[in-house]
Order: sequence, then structure tokens, then C-alpha cells
Amino acid sequence: MKTRIGVLLIIGVVVFGLFILLKPKKSLQTDLPTSPENLILTLVKNDNQVSISDQDITFFKAQKDCYVAESSQITSDEVAIINFIEQILYSFTAADLNLLNDIDMAGESKRIDEETQSPDILKCIKNVYRDYNRGYIDFFVAPGIINRVVHKHFSVDAEIQKKSREKIEEIKQQILSQPDDFISIGKSFDAYQRITYPPTPSVQSNPNDPLVKNVLTQLKPNEIFPNIIEDDFSYRIVKLVKIETIKNVATYTFDSITILKIPFDPWFKDLNKDVRIYVYDKKLYEQIKQKYPEIWWVDQLTREISVDLFDLEQATLH
Repeated sequence: MKTRIGVLLIIGVVVFGLFILLKPKKSLQTDLPTSPENLILTLVKNDNQVSISDQDITFFKAQKDCYVAESSQITSDEVAIINFIEQILYSFTAADLNLLNDIDMAGESKRIDEETQSPDILKCIKNVYRDYNRGYIDFFVAPGIINRVVHKHFSVDAEIQKKSREKIEEIKQQILSQPDDFISIGKSFDAYQRITYPPTPSVQSNPNDPLVKNVLTQLKPNEIFPNIIEDDFSYRIVKLVKIETIKNVATYTFDSITILKIPFDPWFKDLNKDVRIYVYDKKLYEQIKQKYPEIWWVDQLTREISVDLFDLEQATLH
């Protein structure tokens, strides 16, 4: 089970997840009209709804063919559906958090052009969407940036990370009043580690690593860095123990008290627990239910719904 989920996640990264840019109560108009009978599924959350058609599946398969090495792994419609559902959940999340207006799609498209490491693959993908520019934006450009924006917001948002931030602030206050008890304070919160960086002399330390450049090089032995250090996954308080040169490599030993931020997945699931996922295709519905029961949103799948219940101009991608 875990291997299959891992493969799906890798696929999502390889094809950039195919995320759709969702704007509440606005139709994603394109030049490829799709009739209601071609719909395969619809996701609904509050006033937002997005539908996927058989034509979207066709584009998915054409895009994946540009990745020769991975093409044999992406062969089924159900894998395409799983990717589309994940993409829409990220778009719903970005809409809920009012993040979409801050996304520069033109800038992201330009960045991809300038920074791609696989120009032949990019050329192939652009050729897939040569008559469907909106699809290129929605299915290729948008995924990476929406993913990054959602994850970054989650990581730095004060309200989301409130409990973790309060705990590290409490620890900091204790250390300020009892600096000699750094280790015992850290252990009392089950958050203490002694770390050597780099871990072995054969690994060259990176002078541009923010922890090295902005923290460790600024300290003397037994000195505590005055500020809380924050990264995407944790808050940390650091005390330098010693600096030594081992086999011509600068090696730092430091004590660290680390409080992890809350994990992304439970937060993401909770935010989207009320999403309704309507699958019109009976075969796909049954395949996903049977093969992927471990995926958290599978329990939210519903077999059918009349398309008459939806504003199809709003709900349909095309």
C-alpha cells in the first residue's frame, strides 16, 4: 500500500500534479467546449465546484507521454483521476485561504521557461497544449506554484502554528532565566539534541546553509543564539558547544531544542473534510474504491449525481 501511494506522489511531482487554478464563482473558460455527458467527476466545496471531463484525461495521458522514463507507470484512468482530485483539493485550499490573487501565473510560466532543466520535455508539453493555452496554464503552470504557496502559508501562518510557536516561546523564556540549564530544559520538553554538522568529516559543510551562515558562525562556544530559528518544519533554539577542524573541514557541535510544527497532512485533510466528490463513471468509481482504500478522501467519493444540479458553465473546465 505504502509503495503504491509513494508512486502516486512521485507521479504527481513528475507531472507537476496537474493542479487547476480555481477562482470562486468563476468559470474556467477555454476554447474546447465539453458537453455534460462527457463529465467524469465533479468536486464541490461550498460555492466552489470543478468538473473533470474525458477530454481532460486525454490531455493528462498526452502530457505524461512527454516523460518517457515514467510513461509506463502512468497508464490508467484511475491514476489520472487521483491526480486531478489532489490538484483540485489544493486549489480549493488556496481559494479558502485567499491565496489565489497573489499568484503570478505569467511570472511562473516565464520562470519555468527560463529555469527548466528539461527543455525537450517542456517543448513536448507545450506542443500537447498548442491549441489549448488555458490547459497549459491550468494543468502545467499552476500546479507547482499553487502547491508551494499553500505549503508556505501553512508553514508560516501564525494561527496555524500557534501551539508550536507558543511552546518554543515558553522554552525561550525558561532559557533566558536559566541559561545554564539549557540541556535539562530541552529534555523536559523532550526536544533536546546534540548535533554535529557536518555529521562526518567526509561531508563538506555548506557555508551558504542558513544555519551555518546566519547562526553557527555568529556564535562563540557556550553562547546561545538570541533568536528563535524558524524553518518550514520547526522552531529551534541553538547553543554552540564547539568549533573544530577535522580533516580540514570546519565542524560545528551544538545543542538544539527543536519544536516541530504541526504536520501538513492532518491539517490539509481537516480543511477539506467536507468536500464532496461525485464520480459519474461507475467503473472508475469501483476501481478507485477497491484499489486505493488507504487514500484519505476515498471515503468522500459518491457514485453519481445528476449533472442538472450544477451550473455547468461554472463547473466545467472547458
